Amino acid sequence: MAKPKAKPANPLFYKAPEALMADRHGGLGLAPENSYAFAAQAVAIPLNTVEIAAARDYPVVFADAAPYMPLAVTGLRQGENLFVEKDGSWRAGAYVPAYVRRYPFALAKQEKAGNFTLCIDVESPRFVPKGGQPLFDGADASELTKNAMQFCVAFEQEMETTRRIMEVVHAADVLVPNQATVNRPSGSSLSLTDFLVVDEAKLAALSDEAFLRLRAAGALPLIYGHLASRASWPALLQRLGPA
Repeated sequence: MAKPKAKPANPLFYKAPEALMADRHGGLGLAPENSYAFAAQAVAIPLNTVEIAAARDYPVVFADAAPYMPLAVTGLRQGENLFVEKDGSWRAGAYVPAYVRRYPFALAKQEKAGNFTLCIDVESPRFVPKGGQPLFDGADASELTKNAMQFCVAFEQEMETTRRIMEVVHAADVLVPNQATVNRPSGSSLSLTDFLVVDEAKLAALSDEAFLRLRAAGALPLIYGHLASRASWPALLQRLGPA
């Protein structure tokens, strides 16, 4: 007997995503209070290439599996995002990744190329049956929903651009597995594994032709931003505290 296919895992943060429909969600509103508690356990968050320059607060690494997306490192211990405060706010002055800002909305790609459906995480506490900003004006999408769709479409377009750039970076064979050991003042240590970094020696050894391919793909700002982000590790460790 054939085994049933495993249900695909939901994207990071999303517990119960559903396609947004007037007949099902017409009575819901979006509460104005915006807590980031949903991201409190995320230790790495996807970034788009256009965000690298803005994400000066985070070490940037790469996922160790295709499509090798850039990740903002937000924590050093499993289940602890050092940028989400106890009151649910994001650390003051720190850049908030677009992946976080789009929640509780998202796009689902339909089978027909280029078509998307706006979805919501119905388990998000921001969706309320009474009050809040309405998701629909009768049977039509409200301005809030139209703006959310516009933001999510732009985000997904940048994600696709980032995926294409990462294909070129990966093909250049400059990404290597890395493991970092963080020593703390108390004498304890933390080991960070399962991520990739750009090997500077491999980057410098590229042929002119291979290097120009990276430049033509728009990969150089991403690569140099990633290398510069190594300066953010000490600040992240300091935020962890001395224990």
